[in-house]
Amino acid sequence: MGTTGPELVARAAELRLGLLRYLRGPYAYTMTMAMLREGEQFAMPAQWRGLRVEEQAERLVGAEARRVSDARLFALEAPVVEAVRTVADQPVALPLLPAVLPAPSGMIVFAQPVSVTQPGAVVTAATWGPLPGDSAEGVHLTWWSDHRAAAQRAGSATSTGSEPGAEDLLRAIPLLHEYGLAVHFVPVIDQRLYASGPGGVTGTAHAPALRAIVAAWYALSENIVPTRELRADPVTGRALAAEKVRHRGVRYGTATDARAVADAVVQAAAKVEAKAREDHPEVVGELSSLTRTTTLPGLDEAFAPDRDTELPAASRWLPRLYRSAAQPLQQLEASCEDAYPGVFDALEELRARTFGSWPQWCWMPVARVAAELVTKFRVPTSVEAVADATVIAALGAWRSGGRHALAMTHIPMADLPAPPCELPHRLPVPAATLIHLNADLSYSGGLLAFLEAGPEHRPELRLLDYHTRGPHLRTCHDWQLVLSGDTAQEAAAATARIALHPLGEDGRPMTDAEVASEISSVFAPYLPALNLLAAPAPVSPLRDVAGVLQRRPVRRGPPSVGWAPHMTMWISPVAEQPADAE
Repeated sequence: MGTTGPELVARAAELRLGLLRYLRGPYAYTMTMAMLREGEQFAMPAQWRGLRVEEQAERLVGAEARRVSDARLFALEAPVVEAVRTVADQPVALPLLPAVLPAPSGMIVFAQPVSVTQPGAVVTAATWGPLPGDSAEGVHLTWWSDHRAAAQRAGSATSTGSEPGAEDLLRAIPLLHEYGLAVHFVPVIDQRLYASGPGGVTGTAHAPALRAIVAAWYALSENIVPTRELRADPVTGRALAAEKVRHRGVRYGTATDARAVADAVVQAAAKVEAKAREDHPEVVGELSSLTRTTTLPGLDEAFAPDRDTELPAASRWLPRLYRSAAQPLQQLEASCEDAYPGVFDALEELRARTFGSWPQWCWMPVARVAAELVTKFRVPTSVEAVADATVIAALGAWRSGGRHALAMTHIPMADLPAPPCELPHRLPVPAATLIHLNADLSYSGGLLAFLEAGPEHRPELRLLDYHTRGPHLRTCHDWQLVLSGDTAQEAAAATARIALHPLGEDGRPMTDAEVASEISSVFAPYLPALNLLAAPAPVSPLRDVAGVLQRRPVRRGPPSVGWAPHMTMWISPVAEQPADAE
């Protein structure tokens, strides 16, 4: 099925030449514009999204042409492909640092498909280069399907294939653009680079291809697969020179032992993980525990019921509180997945593709989530769709931010709380669960607080009540606070001006002042709690409960963003269990 030696080198050079000519000719622009008009999502800088489709297509094609022209070209034989596919299927983290890239801009042609992402998407090549117009550090990665798949897709794009120019289009496409995305360096965490368990990678349909390509980068940059530079045939070489290609050689790599290559890549990734953990403790302090899974997280073993007897009686309320608080969130997550299977993975993938389209302090605006429910899950546009989107946005922010929860004991009521308008830039995570306790320190309920980018990216704080009517998708209720002004009263007044005014007890619509007073009373207990979460490391009194119970090394606040398999519960200070309670 694959190619070998000189044949692979020649094929790689010819594919690069053909791809570059295609990108610089009229057909790439035509195809890209058609795909954009059909609703295809392309990764692009946020400032491009406001342009006309024609301008977007022109910039996308131009950026890809520059990446191919500037690329170092690699050709990898079948044993190397087998090795990186093996790594991609293993439960190992593949964190991305700049040193992992074998070249700032590059192209790899694989002797065999490195991934089959969907029918007709046989991934046999990848290109990458600097992110265009994006301040975040990382690379734009594109992978390409082989010529047969390209012909099939191009024929589909031209309907019957018999329209004028269809045959020319089919001949002009050496590889078909299958997927493009921005891949960011640590400390930004791309969750697709973290695996689940012994069953292999789960998550988005594109995770295996991404992981296989990153594994190939490891193999090349760490010299696990030595390469030697070979030249294309003279005719292709002169054609590449005419196209002003900077690096016209082909770095050819092969191996005799695919298993040894895979093991070496895993070891190299572990070293990079250790370096990332050392250089970025605020984000990846528990990088090795990050997972990628589409199933619900199980109970953290640190809080298993059979371990309660290990603790003094006065401390046993903490694991009981943790279990009581974690269970309804698991039920709520299950309810969302039942109604919209795979919704969180689909939205995480969309976030990666549209990075920078809204403020980073918001996981994803509710309006964008609702639009995806309508387009991807075929639900009708309705109030119910927006309500579902609100719950999913809250949970998505909580999951992506690290599943943090704060037990609301001993929350200091600051004399001069931070202005609400500063909260989006101070809060270290996009969402957190706020846990209510009874007088005996048992669980009393919870709310999900999350940051929302409203109309024109207006910063808002939302509180999602998943407790009062039960933790299910259709039984939640939320409150909104516009984060404006220097005081909670000013924020409540700003919210009242845009809120619906219900009828009061006397049957007349409530005034702005009455609505503002009601909003203020709802949010008053929670703003101090969020200010506590936002307190910087030198002054934060927060401790994670697993550390307090000496089940893990103590972690101090503030919470950090990063995928986590279980809820982390924070507390400040540790309260003592009443003497008569057990």
